[in-house]
Amino acid sequence: MVDMNDPWETIEGETPIDPSHLNDRTIRTRAELNRAEAENVRKAHMLSNIWLSTHDQPLVKWPEATIGGTSPVRQEYLRALQEADKNDYHLLIALHCRFLERS
Repeated sequence: MVDMNDPWETIEGETPIDPSHLNDRTIRTRAELNRAEAENVRKAHMLSNIWLSTHDQPLVKWPEATIGGTSPVRQEYLRALQEADKNDYHLLIALHCRFLERS
């Protein structure tokens, strides 16, 4: 088993600078980061819905598969977050409104 925390650990028979080893390590590390990012997104959505629920507001039903993958909605979401980081919330609010659960 390869220790993902040790970037210089070798797989038996390989050296740390073997390009195939580094490529494999990069792919596995990126996959781990993508999983962690997706988990953070799910938690953020859950927390925002908890807040909305406690304030008697409709919940946001995010298209999780779309937000988590490569898609136009994901690009809109990321752009809205970038604008919100600059204190401009109109895109993020509009996106939330678009995915409100309707009773």
